[in-house]
Amino acid sequence: MSLNQADLTALNNGNTGSAWPKDAGYKTGVAKCVFNPSAVAGDRTIDAHGLGLTLPKGCIVTRCIYKVLTTFTSATDAGTIAISVVAANDIISAVAISTGTTWDAAGPIVCVPVTATVATWLTTTADVEVTATVAVEALTAGKLVLWVEYLYFGDVD
Repeated sequence: MSLNQADLTALNNGNTGSAWPKDAGYKTGVAKCVFNPSAVAGDRTIDAHGLGLTLPKGCIVTRCIYKVLTTFTSATDAGTIAISVVAANDIISAVAISTGTTWDAAGPIVCVPVTATVATWLTTTADVEVTATVAVEALTAGKLVLWVEYLYFGDVD
Protein backbone atom coordinates (compact mmCIF):
# COMPACT_ATOMS: atom_id res chain seq x y z
CA MET A 1 0.00 0.00 0.00
CA SER A 2 1.39 3.41 -0.92
CA LEU A 3 0.36 6.40 1.13
CA ASN A 4 0.53 10.13 0.65
CA GLN A 5 0.64 13.04 3.09
CA ALA A 6 -3.16 13.10 3.47
CA ASP A 7 -3.11 9.45 4.53
CA LEU A 8 -0.42 10.17 7.11
CA THR A 9 -2.38 13.14 8.45
CA ALA A 10 -5.48 10.98 8.80
CA LEU A 11 -3.39 8.33 10.54
CA ASN A 12 -1.96 10.83 12.98
CA ASN A 13 -5.45 12.09 13.77
CA GLY A 14 -6.65 8.60 14.58
CA ASN A 15 -8.88 8.35 11.49
CA THR A 16 -8.03 4.78 10.50
CA GLY A 17 -10.54 4.41 7.67
CA SER A 18 -10.84 1.27 5.59
CA ALA A 19 -7.25 1.44 4.33
CA TRP A 20 -5.78 0.64 7.75
CA PRO A 21 -5.52 -2.86 9.18
CA LYS A 22 -6.98 -1.68 12.48
CA ASP A 23 -8.58 -5.03 13.23
CA ALA A 24 -5.14 -6.66 13.21
CA GLY A 25 -3.97 -4.24 15.92
CA TYR A 26 -1.21 -2.44 14.04
CA LYS A 27 -0.61 0.47 11.71
CA THR A 28 2.09 0.34 9.09
CA GLY A 29 2.64 1.94 5.74
CA VAL A 30 4.86 3.15 2.97
CA ALA A 31 4.85 6.83 2.09
CA LYS A 32 6.34 8.44 -1.01
CA CYS A 33 7.93 11.82 -1.67
CA VAL A 34 9.79 13.41 -4.59
CA PHE A 35 12.87 15.65 -4.76
CA ASN A 36 12.78 17.42 -8.13
CA PRO A 37 15.31 20.24 -8.70
CA SER A 38 14.75 19.89 -12.47
CA ALA A 39 11.21 21.26 -12.13
CA VAL A 40 11.40 23.18 -8.83
CA ALA A 41 13.99 25.97 -9.03
CA GLY A 42 13.86 26.50 -5.26
CA ASP A 43 15.15 22.93 -4.72
CA ARG A 44 18.39 23.72 -6.58
CA THR A 45 19.86 26.06 -3.95
CA ILE A 46 22.41 25.22 -1.28
CA ASP A 47 20.03 24.67 1.62
CA ALA A 48 17.80 22.11 3.35
CA HIS A 49 14.66 21.43 1.30
CA GLY A 50 11.54 19.85 2.81
CA LEU A 51 10.09 17.16 0.55
CA GLY A 52 6.48 17.60 1.62
CA LEU A 53 6.29 14.33 3.58
CA THR A 54 5.88 14.69 7.34
CA LEU A 55 5.95 11.58 9.50
CA PRO A 56 4.05 11.91 12.77
CA LYS A 57 5.55 11.50 16.21
CA GLY A 58 5.54 7.87 17.21
CA CYS A 59 6.79 6.18 14.03
CA ILE A 60 9.59 3.68 13.63
CA VAL A 61 11.13 4.05 10.17
CA THR A 62 12.17 0.55 9.12
CA ARG A 63 13.24 0.95 5.50
CA CYS A 64 13.85 3.49 2.74
CA ILE A 65 14.28 2.99 -0.99
CA TYR A 66 14.89 5.58 -3.67
CA LYS A 67 15.08 5.68 -7.44
CA VAL A 68 16.77 8.39 -9.48
CA LEU A 69 14.48 9.40 -12.34
CA THR A 70 16.69 12.19 -13.72
CA THR A 71 20.46 12.26 -13.15
CA PHE A 72 21.54 14.97 -10.70
CA THR A 73 23.95 17.65 -11.90
CA SER A 74 25.65 20.80 -10.62
CA ALA A 75 28.16 23.17 -12.27
CA THR A 76 31.15 20.81 -11.78
CA ASP A 77 29.26 17.88 -10.21
CA ALA A 78 30.85 18.70 -6.86
CA GLY A 79 27.42 19.41 -5.34
CA THR A 80 26.38 17.07 -2.53
CA ILE A 81 22.96 15.82 -1.47
CA ALA A 82 21.95 14.22 1.81
CA ILE A 83 18.51 12.91 2.76
CA SER A 84 17.32 12.89 6.36
CA VAL A 85 14.30 12.15 8.51
CA VAL A 86 15.24 12.40 12.20
CA ALA A 87 18.84 13.69 12.08
CA ALA A 88 21.33 14.86 9.44
CA ASN A 89 22.48 12.15 7.03
CA ASP A 90 20.37 9.39 8.63
CA ILE A 91 18.78 8.14 5.39
CA ILE A 92 21.50 9.01 2.86
CA SER A 93 24.81 10.59 3.91
CA ALA A 94 25.99 13.62 1.97
CA VAL A 95 27.75 12.44 -1.16
CA ALA A 96 28.97 14.34 -4.21
CA ILE A 97 27.23 13.97 -7.54
CA SER A 98 30.63 13.18 -9.10
CA THR A 99 30.77 9.79 -7.38
CA GLY A 100 28.94 8.42 -10.40
CA THR A 101 27.04 5.81 -8.39
CA THR A 102 24.52 7.41 -6.04
CA TRP A 103 22.84 10.27 -7.88
CA ASP A 104 22.79 8.76 -11.36
CA ALA A 105 22.13 5.09 -10.50
CA ALA A 106 19.75 3.34 -12.88
CA GLY A 107 17.85 1.10 -10.47
CA PRO A 108 16.23 1.34 -7.07
CA ILE A 109 18.65 1.80 -4.15
CA VAL A 110 18.11 0.70 -0.57
CA CYS A 111 19.24 3.34 1.88
CA VAL A 112 19.44 3.43 5.66
CA PRO A 113 17.53 2.16 7.57
CA VAL A 114 17.44 -1.47 6.45
CA THR A 115 14.54 -3.70 7.51
CA ALA A 116 16.75 -6.62 8.51
CA THR A 117 19.02 -4.46 10.68
CA VAL A 118 17.00 -3.23 13.66
CA ALA A 119 19.92 -1.09 14.88
CA THR A 120 19.44 1.18 11.83
CA TRP A 121 15.75 1.87 12.47
CA LEU A 122 14.78 5.47 13.27
CA THR A 123 12.16 6.63 15.79
CA THR A 124 10.29 9.91 15.40
CA THR A 125 9.95 11.75 18.71
CA ALA A 126 8.19 14.69 17.05
CA ASP A 127 6.49 15.32 13.73
CA VAL A 128 9.36 15.37 11.19
CA GLU A 129 9.57 16.29 7.53
CA VAL A 130 11.77 14.30 5.16
CA THR A 131 14.51 16.69 4.01
CA ALA A 132 17.05 16.86 1.17
CA THR A 133 20.10 18.98 1.96
CA VAL A 134 22.12 20.41 -0.92
CA ALA A 135 25.67 21.62 -0.21
CA VAL A 136 28.92 22.69 -1.92
CA GLU A 137 27.30 23.65 -5.28
CA ALA A 138 23.76 24.48 -6.30
CA LEU A 139 22.05 21.83 -8.39
CA THR A 140 21.15 22.33 -12.03
CA ALA A 141 19.01 19.20 -12.54
CA GLY A 142 17.85 15.95 -11.00
CA LYS A 143 14.80 14.08 -9.77
CA LEU A 144 14.27 11.17 -7.41
CA VAL A 145 11.40 9.41 -5.74
CA LEU A 146 11.85 8.16 -2.16
CA TRP A 147 9.72 5.59 -0.34
CA VAL A 148 9.74 5.47 3.46
CA GLU A 149 8.40 2.39 5.26
CA TYR A 150 7.28 2.87 8.84
CA LEU A 151 5.44 1.37 11.80
CA TYR A 152 3.18 3.73 13.73
CA PHE A 153 2.92 3.31 17.48
CA GLY A 154 1.96 6.87 18.43
CA ASP A 155 -1.55 5.86 19.44
CA VAL A 156 -0.15 3.69 22.28
CA ASP A 157 0.57 5.43 25.58
